[in-house]
Amino acid sequence: MATHMKALAGRVTVQPSLLRPLPGSVAVALERQATALEKRLPQLDAELGLAYPPIDVLPVFMETPGNVGAIHACLSFTSFAGITRIGVEMFAPSLIALADNQDLLDGTLVHEFLHYVWSTLMIAQWRALGHRDVLDLSAPPNYEALDENYESLDHAAQVPVEGWLTPRLQCLMMRAENVTSDESRLVQESIVDGWVLRDLPSRPLSLRYKFNDRLAIDLGIVKRAQELGLVLTECAIPHR
Repeated sequence: MATHMKALAGRVTVQPSLLRPLPGSVAVALERQATALEKRLPQLDAELGLAYPPIDVLPVFMETPGNVGAIHACLSFTSFAGITRIGVEMFAPSLIALADNQDLLDGTLVHEFLHYVWSTLMIAQWRALGHRDVLDLSAPPNYEALDENYESLDHAAQVPVEGWLTPRLQCLMMRAENVTSDESRLVQESIVDGWVLRDLPSRPLSLRYKFNDRLAIDLGIVKRAQELGLVLTECAIPHR
């Protein structure tokens, strides 16, 4: 039986499947993993020493050009009542496929956290320079197809791990970023078998981030950056 997803109350929200309802078994697995992720976040907060941003779970497989494999997550910018907030989007096929590998899930989450911190500080720097809250954090054209330079471009839009991630989380992020490892290949195969070959919803990935709203940021991140003496560079590349 097919079903539409319902949003969870809290920091993890499963967005409805607008393209078409998900099969019942997939919807159940997705809700189960979203609930587990909601319960996991306080532990991640404690290890980071900062609040992890809210997560929207999208019930789609993101199609990308090039050979970068399935994208598990990316930043999101949500506007409501004239205020834009930064969060993380997690894609349902990946969340389900990572059910049996909490380490890779944590590594994926903290990879996005470094992008979240970087974007937050870019906004803070932009604002400190006296600019209005009009900012373009879009990717360059066809960045997903730039296999040879993808990793360096991706990391250019992150803060350094020092001062932001514990040694354990640094190791987990390195594992999650190693797309040639056996465990990463198993996750990719699970996504293909469990989602793509079943012809479940997919759509092209869009990474256009331009804002004219007020931008809400976590001042705790700004405070830590000041304590670390972090200097930002002018670069804006999204993330895997």
